[in-house]
Amino acid sequence: MAIKKKKKETTIGDLSKKIDVLAVSMEKGFKLADEKMEAGFKRSDERLEAVINNLALMTAKGFEHMDERMNSLEQGQEDIIRSNTREHEEMKLRQDEVPYRFEFVELEKRVEVLERMR
Repeated sequence: MAIKKKKKETTIGDLSKKIDVLAVSMEKGFKLADEKMEAGFKRSDERLEAVINNLALMTAKGFEHMDERMNSLEQGQEDIIRSNTREHEEMKLRQDEVPYRFEFVELEKRVEVLERMR
């Protein structure tokens, strides 16, 4: 023979207690979820900060490298300009030593006249 249990009637007080227990457990659950999310955000922020710092360092090194290359190129250009200036001056000196074509033709005519007079 099975024993029948008498069903207890639910009262407003019982419901109130259950709602209070449910509210407390939900609050704890939300608090725990918030703590876990904050910890995750903190780890993400730390990783993001590390990535940003690495990118900043790489960018700075890149600019330093470019600055070195630009200085090297500028030095090379200055060397080329100095060399070209020196060569230009040498060419002008050589050109000054050589008579112009019209002067040379005139001198040839004078020499021919003098040779005929001899």
